[in-house]
Amino acid sequence: MTLAPDTRTTERTVLPLPPEPVSERQRFEAEMISNRWLAVANLRRGAWLTPDLWRLWEPWLRQDGLTEHDLQDRISDSSPYFLHWIEHDMEWGQAIANLTRTLQPHSAT
Repeated sequence: MTLAPDTRTTERTVLPLPPEPVSERQRFEAEMISNRWLAVANLRRGAWLTPDLWRLWEPWLRQDGLTEHDLQDRISDSSPYFLHWIEHDMEWGQAIANLTRTLQPHSAT
């Protein structure tokens, strides 16, 4: 039996960088002052970013079998990076780069 070569790739087109949501950052900054616990909980939910990223990245994510819910889960898992962004300890592009690493398809074994 002859096996065809595996033509799957683990590389993906670089996802476009979404515009920095400055108004969301400002909202979270204000919320951090009034109720840090609630702000972190809202940040961790990921609902503040999921719709915009889904609209931008949907074709690529669907190609990899990811759903909008999967994206929201990954945003939630990446919330420490977004917290650093809100606190001006990390650039937006760095936070997004950390998120996109969690979205990479797994290597075939």
